[in-house]
Amino acid sequence: MIGHASVVRWGLIAFLLLGCHWNWRGAAVAAAETTTIRSTSISGRKYVLLRDVASYYNLTYKKLSNGVELSSKYSKILLYDNKRGAVINGVPVTLNFVPLLTRGNRYLSYNDFINTLDPIMRKAALTGHKVRTIVIDPGHGGKAAGAVGKFSQEKNNALVIAKKLKAKLEKLGYKVLLTRSTDVDLALTARPALAKKWKADLFISLHNNSSTDLSVRGIETFSLTPLGAPGSYNKNIEKEWVAGDKYTRNNQALAFYIQKGLISRTGAENRGVKRARFVVLRDASCPAVLIEMGFISNVSDEKNLNSRVYQEKLLQGIVDGIVNYRNRVE
Repeated sequence: MIGHASVVRWGLIAFLLLGCHWNWRGAAVAAAETTTIRSTSISGRKYVLLRDVASYYNLTYKKLSNGVELSSKYSKILLYDNKRGAVINGVPVTLNFVPLLTRGNRYLSYNDFINTLDPIMRKAALTGHKVRTIVIDPGHGGKAAGAVGKFSQEKNNALVIAKKLKAKLEKLGYKVLLTRSTDVDLALTARPALAKKWKADLFISLHNNSSTDLSVRGIETFSLTPLGAPGSYNKNIEKEWVAGDKYTRNNQALAFYIQKGLISRTGAENRGVKRARFVVLRDASCPAVLIEMGFISNVSDEKNLNSRVYQEKLLQGIVDGIVNYRNRVE
C-alpha cells in the first residue's frame, strides 16, 4: 500500500552536508545546485524514486524488462524488480529490500540508498580514518575445526592464509596482528575484543564455506546487517543497536572492494557482497568484514584453498581491496 508521497529536496543543503558526488573510480562529479530525490512510504517503509537516484549520481536511467540499469562511462548498476540481488560495477550485492515497481515507477528502499548504494558510489559517504593497524582473524581453531573437506579443515586453511596475509601486508608497511597464531579455540566474542584492545583500524575474519550441495562454490564477503534491515539469508528486521552499527557504510565499502579484488585476482565464482550479524562483525570496534574464501565442500574449491598458487591470488585480492578502501577513506 502506498502512503503519502513526500519530496526530499537536497539542493544546496545536500551539497554542503554531503560534498561532491563520486563515481566508483573516484572521479569527482560536481553536485547540482538543485537535486531532488522524491520519496514515498510503501507498507510503512521509506522508498526513493530510482530515476532521481540516477540523477543524483549523474547516471543514465534505462528501463529493462525486469528492472532498471543505471549507468555512465564508469559505473553500471543493475536492479531487478522484486529481487534482492543487484549488480554494482560487476559485483553482485544483496540488497536489504527488493526494489519495487508501483504505478509505473521503480523505487529503491531508503535504507539501501543510504547503506548499500551510497557507500560504494560516493567517497564522501564514508567516514574518513587512517588505516595502519589491521587485525586478521583466522576462523575457528582447536576443538572448533569449522567446516571439514575431504583432506583439509577450515581452521587450518584459515590460519595458513592468515599468516601469509599478515606477511604480505607487513611488507606494505601495515601493522598486522592475528587473533590466533596457533591451533587454539578462541571465543567468538574474544576476537573483536582483541581488535579493540589493539586499536585496530580494520578487522578481517577469514573462513571456508560449506554446503550439502557439493556443486556450490565461489567467494562471498559479509558486512554487518544494518539497523532496520534483514540479513541476506533471513527476513528478521534487526532492531537492536550493536557496536558494529557505527561503521555500517564503511563496512559496506570495505566488503565491496575486497570482494571485487578477490574475484578479479582469482576468477572464482562471484557470490557477491552479503550481510549478516555474525558475532565478530556485531562487536567490531572498527570497519570489519568476514570473507568466505571458498567452499571446502567443493572438490575444486578445496584444492584451490590448499594450493600455494591460488592462495597467492587470494592474498593479492584481499590486499587490493584493502588498498582501494584505504584510498577512499584517507
